[in-house]
Amino acid sequence: FEHISGPCTNQVRLEKFSGIIDHPGAGKNYSADSDVCWLIEIEGSVAIRFTKFDLENNYDWIKIYEDTTLPESESKVRFHLNKVEQVANSEFWLTGRVVLIRFKSDTSVQKTGFRLKYRKIPFYTLPVAGGPSAVEIISGASAGVVHSHAGFEKGKNYSHNVQQAWSIRAQPSQLIRVTFTTFNTEKNFDFLRIFSGALPNVQSSEMYANLSGNIAKPTDYNFFGSLTFVFSSDRSNDGKGFRFMYQILQTDNSLQPVFHNWTGSFSKELGRTADFSLIAKPADSALKARCSVRKECANLSETFVTPSEYRYLANETRLKFQLRPRKSDPDSLYCVGAVLCHVSWKSEAYRNIEYSLDLPKPDPTSLSIHLVRPDLWTQTGLIEFFAVSESVCPKVRHRCELRTEDGRIVEARILQVTASPTKPASCHISSLKTLFATPIPGNGSFDATTIACRLNDGNFIKYRVTSKTFTESSE
Repeated sequence: FEHISGPCTNQVRLEKFSGIIDHPGAGKNYSADSDVCWLIEIEGSVAIRFTKFDLENNYDWIKIYEDTTLPESESKVRFHLNKVEQVANSEFWLTGRVVLIRFKSDTSVQKTGFRLKYRKIPFYTLPVAGGPSAVEIISGASAGVVHSHAGFEKGKNYSHNVQQAWSIRAQPSQLIRVTFTTFNTEKNFDFLRIFSGALPNVQSSEMYANLSGNIAKPTDYNFFGSLTFVFSSDRSNDGKGFRFMYQILQTDNSLQPVFHNWTGSFSKELGRTADFSLIAKPADSALKARCSVRKECANLSETFVTPSEYRYLANETRLKFQLRPRKSDPDSLYCVGAVLCHVSWKSEAYRNIEYSLDLPKPDPTSLSIHLVRPDLWTQTGLIEFFAVSESVCPKVRHRCELRTEDGRIVEARILQVTASPTKPASCHISSLKTLFATPIPGNGSFDATTIACRLNDGNFIKYRVTSKTFTESSE
């Protein structure tokens, strides 16, 4: 067992993958001068959610520590909780060997206490490099305040070698307005990065902002949809940290992307382009937009595009963007990792809004179908085949189906996907190979059975199967 060292007068160890923690004496008010510690010993990632929280504000508190058994280790405190609004819409994720929870009350007012539930969750990663990180997941809130660290309100600087995150969940149509009232970090060494999306589904290529140094006056940022903030400090100098307020607003303004035969790439050699449109509501003749197109590989550059066409309709404005290779681009295939757009309506309230496009997974522009041991199909009861595409982007997927003579369509099940990169630094893969299987039709006959795999332009590559011959055709 791990041993809790320090001032806790009562200590409880927990080894189950899920459980409930109540204050001592649950059912009545907690005692004066309580000091209790719980040690959750399930190595990996843990989620904690409070179902009841009634403590004396600012005097009685709960601290949650990451990867330590020492209650005196203030640098390991990830959450310092003493108000119900801090927990009402939040779930707290932590990763490490252990999670330590400490409850302390003073000698004056005693209230009805707290209850929390904890559970083991799948290991999660942040969109930036670094060690384990505590995360506050905020959902269902309309407004709130976030501080960089537990000691911010007491005027303490943040600790060294800290990585902590906050995910604010919102609908794609909702606007999150973020206002920084304080921002002070070691310039160029300690960073707050803002990403599109909420954990666990956030990618490094979807970073909106990378903040460091000082912000002298209150500054607003506006975003559509969910956000994730990741704060990282190094081992040297520290700073006061930051404080921001957020509001989640339901607005009449909206952006909707439209993709037509989206390839997710563009190429000089293949003459390939990737186009998309944004539908902005309400209509606004003064609407301005610019999009940043990020490559699939984070170490490669981004390019900026402005609308090539505006269409002003009664209730909306349509903006068309055309992605083309640059003459200076050395890559034969440019894979799109993310598209982030900066949009401003005429209205003062809806200027400088950041928006991340939810990119579809494209079908390939070409593929070939290869049968796997047809002589064994009658024994296994399965038709097995490979779909193979050459020189594609990582987001490309294969989708295939089996069509029978009587008009039935059965989706083929994916058994295995193999991607062969051209070289470690390349953004595209030289070969994408997907193994599919589908049951033999109910009558046991292959006659007039066709394997069909989707192409990017809406057509199919087809392979006609019969009992005697296997004839490939592209119809």
